[in-house]
Amino acid sequence: RKRALRFIKAGDDGWVTEVRDNATGAIVVRVASGKAHGAPVVDDSLQQVSWADDELSCVFVAERHRPKAPPAWTPIGKGDDTERAANELRESLGEVYPDFSATTLVRLDVERRSVRDLLAPAFSIEYSAASPVLSHDGTTVTFVGYLHKPRRLGIAYCSSRTTKLFTLANVAAASADNGAAAAAAPLDRTFCRNVRCLTRHPKTDAIAAAVAAEDSLAHASCSALVLLPADAVRRAVAEPMRRTVLVDVVATPETAAGFPGLYLTSNSDLRWLDTETLLVNSVRRSAAVLYTVHVDVPIPHLVRVDADVLGVPTTNIDAFGTLRVLDACDDAVLATYSTTSRPPVVLFCPNATKPGHQTWTRVLDTRDLLPAPVAAIAGGFTAQLVETTDAALHGTQAHLHMHAPFVSGEPRRTIVFVHGGPHACDTSMFSRSHFFMLLSGFNLMSVNYGGSLGFGQAAVDALGGKAGTSDVNDCVGVVRHAQAQGLLPTDAKRLIVTGGSHGGFLTGHLTGQAPDMFCVAAMRNPVTNIASMKYETDIPDWCLFEAGAAEHDVAAMLAASPMAHVGKVKTPTLVAIGRSDLRVPPAQGLAWFNEVRANGNGVECRLLDYSGVGHALDSVVAEAEFNIVALLWFNKFCAPSTD
Repeated sequence: RKRALRFIKAGDDGWVTEVRDNATGAIVVRVASGKAHGAPVVDDSLQQVSWADDELSCVFVAERHRPKAPPAWTPIGKGDDTERAANELRESLGEVYPDFSATTLVRLDVERRSVRDLLAPAFSIEYSAASPVLSHDGTTVTFVGYLHKPRRLGIAYCSSRTTKLFTLANVAAASADNGAAAAAAPLDRTFCRNVRCLTRHPKTDAIAAAVAAEDSLAHASCSALVLLPADAVRRAVAEPMRRTVLVDVVATPETAAGFPGLYLTSNSDLRWLDTETLLVNSVRRSAAVLYTVHVDVPIPHLVRVDADVLGVPTTNIDAFGTLRVLDACDDAVLATYSTTSRPPVVLFCPNATKPGHQTWTRVLDTRDLLPAPVAAIAGGFTAQLVETTDAALHGTQAHLHMHAPFVSGEPRRTIVFVHGGPHACDTSMFSRSHFFMLLSGFNLMSVNYGGSLGFGQAAVDALGGKAGTSDVNDCVGVVRHAQAQGLLPTDAKRLIVTGGSHGGFLTGHLTGQAPDMFCVAAMRNPVTNIASMKYETDIPDWCLFEAGAAEHDVAAMLAASPMAHVGKVKTPTLVAIGRSDLRVPPAQGLAWFNEVRANGNGVECRLLDYSGVGHALDSVVAEAEFNIVALLWFNKFCAPSTD
């Protein structure tokens, strides 16, 4: 693309959209939004700026314009589509999108210097628009609609949320001065429960897309890769879109090392490399990988990069690490690779469509930017994949990042990290927090328990109804397995557990169900009581699926919760909560803080309370302070190394 968009907040007057020349950075045109739209979406799970070939028009996603609220003393005011009381609740799209209630499609016309909402207000009563794909000639847009009824549910981190597929023709008429009424209503082209990650063919109007496992209730799942033919995309009829399945959902890999399926979560996970080849970001067991898929012979080919280019030991390449695309065009790929103990390296490949013959070169190694004392420590890190073979542990894996062993051979103090989700995967991507702990002298082991993505759809679904038992047993089992191999300290006084969200849920369970395994713990925005969370969270369906509970079965949800074991906790625990968390209500962490201190075991517990911060606790202040306080907390209770 020769042009890019930049969105600028213009105070009470809305937004200004700049069209900039990519080569020079010069502003081509600046357009004020006026009442055409509200805040643009910036997250690539929903946003996708799609240009016509002539780059004179594009479509993007933004919040529908909201009239100013009437004064608080006005009993009834007119809203976009219905009468609203001045202080009536406006539902949001949940965590990550607290200020978004209904997203729409906006068309920018460069020649007319105008922006227009493409969708009538009635559409936003039922759907939020996302992931638009504009036809090459700029006349038709295909997009995804997220359902609002019976209530708005959280979308972030929920790649299996129910969606519909729509096509809107004659978009130029819809963006004329007389507005959306000039265009027909979007045509419903839905053919499955969930479709997302739309990407347009470089030459035709065919679209590749991801489709979630049809019968799964998990919030993230294995995806099928489908192709929507150009003639089907342009067909202006309200009927299910014709499609071809290129790669189907994989229930169980044929072998332990076999292809486990594709797992796509955002629009940037799927791209065209050329007219015949797709590039897919996915996870494969405990690694984030790239696949190329040829549309005529749709067999996923794993993209491999030589160990000397990555700057890692040969044994680590397929075990774990994160290979992610930054950009791709005309057979060329710009990507990054990192691990928890290896800062990112930027890579370039000019011939990515040639499996087995790709040529990768290192463009930038961020290790070269580290201060000399830090680089000297980081250069001594090693890593190892810990694999379990016991069927009762559901194929649980962990990656262990280590300093050099002590003279005695005894492993260093180790932090056991359990990821959230639970249907996610720790691919050992570089993390400032984890790198900080490594530099501070700890080893770190990250666990992918049963139910993690990357091991087949059957593994994902198997955790449903068993959260709090199956995943807890997997974590305990892999710790004991690593201890038996001499990889972890056998003394609980040098073993730490930490995690956030569902990882905080598991941290609570582990300190309650295995109270003598760890000497100290830390949890971030933890789920501690599924029963109470169900009525406050933006994902109430998550509570039912993971606990295996009926709609109002409070007893079953409580039984699956860490709170059922809080009386047995003996481990000093640091808790951090974000007061603006819409996913896991901050009352969950506060309740744990109160109950642990009151359980009669004399347990020390601290609470870090961050105002204005959401589920990820990713503000500069929250991230920095939590890591420093956690380090001091760990050192307070964890026995020092003896060598």
